[in-house]
Amino acid sequence: MKPPLLTMRAIRSIGVEVPMTYALGTSRGVITKAPLILIDLETEEGVTGRSYLWCYFPAAVSAIANILEEVARVVKGERLAPADLWSKLAERFALIGVQGIVRMAMAGFDVAAWDALAIAAGWPLATLIGSRPKRIPAYNSCGLGLMAPQRVADEAEKLLAGGFRAVKLRLGYPTLKDDLAALRAVKKRLGSEVAVMVDYNQALSLAQALERGRALDQEGIYWLEEPIRHDDYAGNATLARELKTPIQIGENFSESAAMAVALAAGAADYVMPDLERIGGVTGWLRAAALAATHRVAMSSHLFPEVSAHLLAATPTAHFLEYVDWADKILVEPLEIVDGFAVVPQRPGNGLTWDAKAVEKYRIA
Repeated sequence: MKPPLLTMRAIRSIGVEVPMTYALGTSRGVITKAPLILIDLETEEGVTGRSYLWCYFPAAVSAIANILEEVARVVKGERLAPADLWSKLAERFALIGVQGIVRMAMAGFDVAAWDALAIAAGWPLATLIGSRPKRIPAYNSCGLGLMAPQRVADEAEKLLAGGFRAVKLRLGYPTLKDDLAALRAVKKRLGSEVAVMVDYNQALSLAQALERGRALDQEGIYWLEEPIRHDDYAGNATLARELKTPIQIGENFSESAAMAVALAAGAADYVMPDLERIGGVTGWLRAAALAATHRVAMSSHLFPEVSAHLLAATPTAHFLEYVDWADKILVEPLEIVDGFAVVPQRPGNGLTWDAKAVEKYRIA
């Protein structure tokens, strides 16, 4: 069975700001609310595809909405063929660049387009892209920001609800001693059976990363994420060579081309593309093929509802990063059972908005 042909009609978007269950304190600041833009792609055949983007700042919502209006203008009346439309939109935005909010808007459109195709076919997205719904190992990435050791240990214990056996801890305290105090408090509380990933959010210089990384090599962490500037591939390659702990990067890859450069440089042991930066479903599939070619384990960054489907079809699938930021505005949030994300069997990517919640958290 082939997916029915669909025709692009219109795009509607709504901005919401959803309170986080756990504040996210990183070396780049503290976040307590998730500004999201919800995207509905309408087709002439009456099928609606959905996606959402994390906008980082509420002010970005209106800017992305404006770009989405231009996306809709360019592709209105076109057959819904995501790879072809990505190329057409890349041509349209070539002079301003497929970066930043332009790339985010294009990715949001792409995810919604794939959702519409899967709904029209009556298949889960995982099935449409060549796999099937399955259970994906997940780690809990809610919270665990920069805070006192006792507090971070208390929060880590709460994050094991749902059967999680892996969590992510943010580091980047003023000193290595502070980093170790937080890490050791968490590991002591959780025990040796729970994997702890650590994320510096690009806080360190190369020299600092080597110093702290060598100390962390003795602590049994699962991976060391973005210790230095994300696009310093030479520096990251040095860390990958010098440290025993695997280096994880990728949430800032701008389309699969950046990932190809990073892998060629030996800049990472693991990769974790971000749906809105890698280029939506279309970009993810290209990245997954690249990871398979290099035999590199590939995890996801945010957007767990859609990322679960994509990891189901990723040959080197590793971990799903779980956050509950969108749960409050979804009719059926992603289910976690025994630490695994359960890819839903329903058609599409599984996103359906809770209208009352959307109105409650809507950005005026």
